[in-house]
Amino acid sequence: MRRLHVQRLLLCCALLLLPNARALWFSMPPECDGRCWEEDVKHPLASCDLEVVEGAITPEEADDVVAAAEAHAAVHGWHSQRHIAYPTQDLPWTALPSVARVFDKLWGAMEESVRRRCGVRPIDRLTPNDIFAVKYTPEGQAGLDRHRDASTFSFNAALSDPTSYGGGGTRIWLDSAVRILREKYLRAELEGVVRDGTAPGASAEARGAATRAKDTLDRPAGTLDVDGYVVRPDRLLPEDGEAHKIAKGSVMVQGGRNVHEGMSTVSGTRYIVAGFVGLNRHCCALRYSGWRGVMALVRVTAMNSGQVAARDKFGEGVPLWDYVLYEEWRGIFRRIRWASLSLALLSLATYAAWHVATRLSPRFNLAAQRLFAGVAGYESSGLDCVRGLARKRRRAMQSVLPTKHSLDD
Repeated sequence: MRRLHVQRLLLCCALLLLPNARALWFSMPPECDGRCWEEDVKHPLASCDLEVVEGAITPEEADDVVAAAEAHAAVHGWHSQRHIAYPTQDLPWTALPSVARVFDKLWGAMEESVRRRCGVRPIDRLTPNDIFAVKYTPEGQAGLDRHRDASTFSFNAALSDPTSYGGGGTRIWLDSAVRILREKYLRAELEGVVRDGTAPGASAEARGAATRAKDTLDRPAGTLDVDGYVVRPDRLLPEDGEAHKIAKGSVMVQGGRNVHEGMSTVSGTRYIVAGFVGLNRHCCALRYSGWRGVMALVRVTAMNSGQVAARDKFGEGVPLWDYVLYEEWRGIFRRIRWASLSLALLSLATYAAWHVATRLSPRFNLAAQRLFAGVAGYESSGLDCVRGLARKRRRAMQSVLPTKHSLDD
């Protein structure tokens, strides 16, 4: 393992020393606009508003997905640890190949919506970061906390009739609406700082923060500087959001920056299909990364200290794009190792076959000797020709250059 990491570092050094190493990579295609969005949710289009597409799939197709999911779960169980920050009781769409046609219809409805409303250009590529079926029950997972999706767009399709379960639904706070309310939430946060700083036993630091917060609160309404202020999802008030319980077979399509929560299901069972969609993810591929890809390998290898790379081991110490590029490098090195091993085995097999053939067949042995003799003869004649040309060139040069004797004359 240590030798492998040394080879990686030597490869990086060799690339850094090449003056034209940039030519080893490809130029980004026009849809990339010269950059990679390392986090999908930070893309400007991730603030796209909500649209409910009615009848994206039929009720019968929704029932087919539920039946396929329950049949798979009866043997393998539901997953609960695929999403670390906000886990759900779900199954990935790849585990349900029998209803792939239904997922294709949902994808088509989502794509038509975002291309029509959200500013997605014809040359832009949409990629499925994750698509999965989710099950909500009062006994198991009843709902989901407020959050933003780590994607440019997301969609949520209803597989259950709203009358078949109690509670449930999705509450959404549109990013466009939250931005208008930023001063309201900033003032509420500053009021909390003032309360903490004026409470009995508050520290000197808390009292100083309360004084500064009070000075800010004294400014007239509409004059607070809210640029760069991001409202935390847990601070949003329910009345500032909008609850949705869509019909069976309909799908909600929105930008990933919109805050939303799965409201608790109190009775019955609620099934949905959720999907995270990336925009132009291929722009972050290693082939377009240039020096960034080399430095990502160096950084992650140095931090990894010879251990297997894992995003959760590094936390925020490694940018997400570094981790993605490192995984691509690992794939390249794996292919190189397999190719080297295959070539070595092929060479060994060829040598063994040749050795056995020359031992067992005198006629083959004689033909091989003649072949080698012919090759050696061609090599010898070729070398003789090169030597003869060199001698002729030296004689020609000597015939025109003055000799020491002629200079003396």
